[in-house]
Amino acid sequence: MPNLEVGPSTASFSLGRLEVRPRERVLQHGSTMITTEPLVMQLLVGLSRRAGSLVTRRDLFDLCWGATPVGDDSLNRAIAMLRRALQKAGADEVRIETIPGTGYVLRLAASPVATNADAVSAEQVQQAIRAGHDSWRLGLPA
Repeated sequence: MPNLEVGPSTASFSLGRLEVRPRERVLQHGSTMITTEPLVMQLLVGLSRRAGSLVTRRDLFDLCWGATPVGDDSLNRAIAMLRRALQKAGADEVRIETIPGTGYVLRLAASPVATNADAVSAEQVQQAIRAGHDSWRLGLPA
């Protein structure tokens, strides 16, 4: 099983525009900040480490409860709490997809259409492509 552990060394990371701070158990999206329960944060970190890939129910049971025997309802409730926390934070681009009888996949939706402030001109894109190609051709690291 891949390492899904959440510990004090778990660094902050982003999922789209959602900032996740595991040590503080905080989800921040823009000016909205939500504090989660430890179990909810464990689930989010575990799913995000394998974003786009299936994480089995067994892996999630092991991550959250270890050898303690718990029923399916415990995991179902924890996933529901995670989905509610994401919704409250306004992180619509982060979805937890259920794969019936198997597990869950964390998916990031495509970014919304860029606003004028975020827009990149076609010329800027072409410059970046040329710079990357030149770097590759010359064997430069960047």
